[in-house]
Amino acid sequence: MKLKRVKFALNQNPALRRTLKTLEDNLRERRVLPPLTESAKMNADNPKQYDNTTSHKMLVSKRASALEVENIALKAKVKELESKLERFRELSETLSEMGFMPR
Repeated sequence: MKLKRVKFALNQNPALRRTLKTLEDNLRERRVLPPLTESAKMNADNPKQYDNTTSHKMLVSKRASALEVENIALKAKVKELESKLERFRELSETLSEMGFMPR
């Protein structure tokens, strides 16, 4: 909500925009801010729209990647346990056929 108000104020108040530009220029002269790049100078009239979903998308992507790794590890573990279970089934079946009942 605050961002919308700031954006509205910048769009509707050219004096505020000029004051901010003066402040930025002053900070660049004092080397607090880095100098403008060539592309930034060319696009000074067309400011880039801020995408607040970028960080969320990156977090979702990292989480999905971590879940995929975990899923692969769990599938390998399930396969290993299923093979062990099959061996114990065969052993149990053999013992019961021979008359030995496992406790």
